[in-house]
Amino acid sequence: MPREASSVRPEPTPPKKGEADATPRKRRRVGLVAGAVLFIGLAALIGFIVFANTSGSDNATSHDVNADAATPQSQTILDDSKLLVEAKSYMWQEFTLTDAGRVLGGYDGNGNAIECLLMSATEFHSWTAGRASNAFYQSGSFVVAGRFDVLLDAGRYVLVFRNEDGIDKIVSANAVLQPD
Repeated sequence: MPREASSVRPEPTPPKKGEADATPRKRRRVGLVAGAVLFIGLAALIGFIVFANTSGSDNATSHDVNADAATPQSQTILDDSKLLVEAKSYMWQEFTLTDAGRVLGGYDGNGNAIECLLMSATEFHSWTAGRASNAFYQSGSFVVAGRFDVLLDAGRYVLVFRNEDGIDKIVSANAVLQPD
């Protein structure tokens, strides 16, 4: 008589010495690793969201540095730029005016003191050489934010931001030329 297939399972072999709790330990380790990966992933996601919401937009404590709205005839010199001014240094933006006009603008050291100057290219070269020079606009000292409104003739000019502190600073700035 043929034997019928039975659903009897073979008896498990007893674990060898030291293997009895290997499976729970592995599960615990896998659980810890999975938890750490999940935590790091969530932290990266939150960091990305915060960065995306704060970069490119001014925070609530910054000053408004927008120049008066540019008219169709106006010439943009700086367009809401974020400029790095390294420690104990300065940065500049040179521009040329083909016609006389009014240069309007503003700057914000984002909580940090900065000096701003607007001068001719010739005066700028004297200033960089340490010689006496004149400026059409000078903040007068190191200030957190400021605005300028200067009448200029056609010519080459330089807008300078100077940082005398020992730390790098980001300056928000803009400037437009409105024909006179």
